[in-house]
Amino acid sequence: SLEKQVEESSPLGAAKYKHPVPRKCCCDGAYRNDEETCEQRATRITRGPACVRAFKECCIIANQYRANTSHKKILLLGKSKYGIFYKNSV
Repeated sequence: SLEKQVEESSPLGAAKYKHPVPRKCCCDGAYRNDEETCEQRATRITRGPACVRAFKECCIIANQYRANTSHKKILLLGKSKYGIFYKNSV
């Protein structure tokens, strides 16, 4: 699943963001946005470098996961309890 990818694919892992701010930044980064790159989106973050780092890391992982996951699989996973990572995925 995308959540597992986000948690396991990074050196820190999203689950290891104990503080709620970088954890939220990571979740925000996982939302799909086809209009801008992760870098472009990250330029608007004002909560500091830890938030920017978490956002970019999770954004990149989520985009890679979506690129390697079939459309049908994303539809099915979008109904899971981790829907936040799949919002607007289709």
